[in-house]
Amino acid sequence: LMSLSAIGLFGMNIKDVAALSGLSKSTVSRYLNGGSISQQSADKIAAVIQQTGFQSNIFASRLKTNRSYLIGVLIDGFDSPSVNRVLSSISSACHDAGYQPFIMIDETGEDNKIANMRALIQQGVDALILGTALITEGHRDFLSRIKVPTIILGRTYDTLPWCKIDDYSGGRLLGEHVARQHPERLVYLSMGSDDPSAGEERCRGVLSTLSSDTQVRVIEVDHVDNHGYACAAKALEWKPDYIVSASDGFCLGIFSALDAKGLSVPRDIRVASFGNHAFSSLPSISLTSIAYDYEALGRDVALKAIELASGNSIEPECCDYPIELIIRKSSVRPTTTR
Repeated sequence: LMSLSAIGLFGMNIKDVAALSGLSKSTVSRYLNGGSISQQSADKIAAVIQQTGFQSNIFASRLKTNRSYLIGVLIDGFDSPSVNRVLSSISSACHDAGYQPFIMIDETGEDNKIANMRALIQQGVDALILGTALITEGHRDFLSRIKVPTIILGRTYDTLPWCKIDDYSGGRLLGEHVARQHPERLVYLSMGSDDPSAGEERCRGVLSTLSSDTQVRVIEVDHVDNHGYACAAKALEWKPDYIVSASDGFCLGIFSALDAKGLSVPRDIRVASFGNHAFSSLPSISLTSIAYDYEALGRDVALKAIELASGNSIEPECCDYPIELIIRKSSVRPTTTR
């Protein structure tokens, strides 16, 4: 049989190291990229590397190409199913292309975003995916000075490439359905004004379709109140017959607020939303919602980041992803029978 050192001479890859160490390829990949694994696993991988010379081959390759095969991802939060779907798709696309995603969740406020971007850059990432709603002048200045290629996720940008869903078209698609229901008093629960896409664009799309006969009130939902209960209770004081929510995540609060008032959907108030979260299809909720292809968005932004990391240029914008209106019971007044 060929010795371990001889195997190393003929060229090794991560799959070989995984097989010889009895571990998974993802565990070996995390070890090589400085990720967290158990000491027992680290010792097994180190022993294989030492005996085969794989470590010197890997580092020589990285020195030659001047690439780390790391893609940095900075995202605002992790509490949305939509974000989870995007990140999962980014991770899969990176791994399939031989890259490792380095994901950082930025829940510390906008003042620390520059520090977090700098931390990712110091890890030697080949490209950066920045997923944030708010970009300040300080962020713009920092982005204009860094040399790591960067792509913006989830919003437009004037000087860097970006990938996002078409929030305005989704708003119009939902608004056209709502308009056909002829609401008299409609409340729109909006994302924060610091979110130009899910906040401003969705709202503008919905409102652009409504008849002048419909009275409209827009209420901004605080990000802290992510289920929308307090804002829904406030909306009910205006006695609407229709509520449109900028996110399915707010609708759990809406349903709770309605239940507390002895009101039901859709008999007393009709509801429609965005996101098509998993709970939206439950029979007890049956929420009409706009479904975006977040998996395609995550895959696309990852592949474009890899193109940038490879020194290639890409299209400056991309937002042509499938949009589907899924009509369920919540948005249509039930027919009465005698």
